[in-house]
Amino acid sequence: MKLVKDFSRVALVVTLACSFALTSCKKDEEDAAPTCTEIKARLEAAQNDEDESVAACEEFLAAAQAGIDSDCYTDEEKAELQLAVSLIQGFGGCQ
Repeated sequence: MKLVKDFSRVALVVTLACSFALTSCKKDEEDAAPTCTEIKARLEAAQNDEDESVAACEEFLAAAQAGIDSDCYTDEEKAELQLAVSLIQGFGGCQ
């Protein structure tokens, strides 16, 4: 009987350890920074969006800022993005 109790405890500890390991790996993947492909795709989608709503404008600004903050673009490309963001903000932002 003691062997069964000990085995049950070991099985419980192993189960908890495995579930912790699996959930912590999934969280790492979710928290990972976006790839350059994802950043560029987001910016391209925002640039090509013909919607002129405030939400679309804010999405473009967020996508442009993500591009500026990343290592995915050259300094010249980042300067162009920054100019676009500055112009939008200079004209009152997304209103």
